[in-house]
Formats: sequence, structure tokens, C-alpha cells
Amino acid sequence: AKNLTTAIGCDTYAHVKDYLGDTYSTGCLTFCDNITNVVKGSCSGIGCCQTAIPKGVRSYHVTFDSSNNHSNVLSFNPCSYGFVVEDGAYNFSISDLNDENFSDKEFPMILDWTIGNQTCAEANMDQENYACKENSDCIDPENGPGYLCKCLDGFQGNPYLSQGCQEISDINECDTLKPCNGTCNNAPGSYNCSCPDGFEDDGLRNGTGCSPEVVMSHHQSFSVAVVALGISVGVLFSLLCLSWVYMGLRQSKLTAEKSKNRQQNVGMLTREQ
Repeated sequence: AKNLTTAIGCDTYAHVKDYLGDTYSTGCLTFCDNITNVVKGSCSGIGCCQTAIPKGVRSYHVTFDSSNNHSNVLSFNPCSYGFVVEDGAYNFSISDLNDENFSDKEFPMILDWTIGNQTCAEANMDQENYACKENSDCIDPENGPGYLCKCLDGFQGNPYLSQGCQEISDINECDTLKPCNGTCNNAPGSYNCSCPDGFEDDGLRNGTGCSPEVVMSHHQSFSVAVVALGISVGVLFSLLCLSWVYMGLRQSKLTAEKSKNRQQNVGMLTREQ
């Protein structure tokens, strides 16, 4: 998928297909009647065209065709050329149309590869031929059959060689970064900071650092307790006063309602008499 099929010509059909059994076929076409229409560096279909190759392809075969056998463009483009090239590795030049030695040029191509055609689960059952060595892990690739190996986290090297994956030496951040305002404790791949006795916060130089702990004396503690008790008593007294006021108002309201009802009853009795 990191390669492109590229065709060069001004009367060219390029057709790409597989010859190892996989069913795929793709291609592109490029035309131009006059070399003045060709744009340097552009492979959009005028003098040069490109198309992607399907994922998982194991082989390719390029064939060509033309409408007029280049008869109308022989003066500046006698031949057609086609090749598979890494995406971005070829920069089209107008002079390539008339370069009869263009077929001698070489361009890079990206190849995927794997070990055999087994999955990781299948390969792991055959330890005698298993390619992943010590401190490595097996990977099932996304592109086609087979498997790959990689070193475990914290190791580096060649996972296909015995003892090829070596443990990465731990960097002592405490010495190199000096990140702590307090005590620095180095750990594999990391570190942590702590404050000495009598200090608190995160201990980081770029953080809150280490600040003395706030310790109250017995007198201060007693004063705080007295203040807290006084506040509590005050709040409780206020709540009781509010309750008494509320009950008094409620009782007054009930008395007024009873008096009003009594007067209404007396009036009704008087009218009836």
C-alpha cells in the first residue's frame, strides 16, 4: 500500500495485474497531444499517471497499450514506460518522455515481509522452528499471511536472534533531570518525589514542592476547640429562638382564627333567632 504504479507516456494505457493467483487488476491512462501541455512534477494523467496497488498483493505484472502506437507523439515521446515505485520517490520530469534510456533507471520499492505463512498461534506450537526468540513477542501482520516478531516493552534489538532483545538500561531521572524539590526516588522508566518528615505537598520542583506542615500547639488547639464550641452553641441557640418565634406566631394565628370562627358562629345564631 506504500507503492504506486506509475506510467509515463502521451499515448499510453498501463494495466497492472497479479500473476500469482490473487485476483486484482488496476491501471491508469495518460494522454497529451503537445508537449507544451505537460506539467513538470505532475502525474495527474497528462504525460504521467499513477495508481495505488491493492493491499496484500504479492506480485505484479505491467502491460501497455496505446491508441495510435505513439504515431502522433513520436517526436517527443517514442515509448511508454511503467514501473512500481515507493510513494513520493519519483518526481516526474518532462524530459523523461523522450529519454530512450529511461528503462535503465532504478527506483525504490517498499516490500512487506513475514515469517512463513502461519499465524502466531500456529507458529508458537512449533518451538523448534519458531522465529521469535527470548524477550520477544509475536505479531500477526495486517497485510497477508505469516507472522512477525518484536522485542517486549523495555527491551530493544533483533527479536529473531538468540539474546537479540536486550533490556534497555534505565535512565536515572533523579540525576539527569533533578525534578524533585524533596527526595527523588528513581524507578524503572520513571521516578517519584517525596517530602521529608515535617513537610508536605508533591515534592516536585515544578509543582507545589515541600512546605512545612502546619502543626498547632496545645493552646492553639484549645482555642480552636473553644471557638468551634462557641459557634456551635450560638447556632443552636439561634435555631431554638427561631423555633420559639415560629411557634409563637403559629399559636397567635390559631387563636385569631378561633376568635374569628366564634364571632361568625354567634352572628349566624343571632340571625337564626
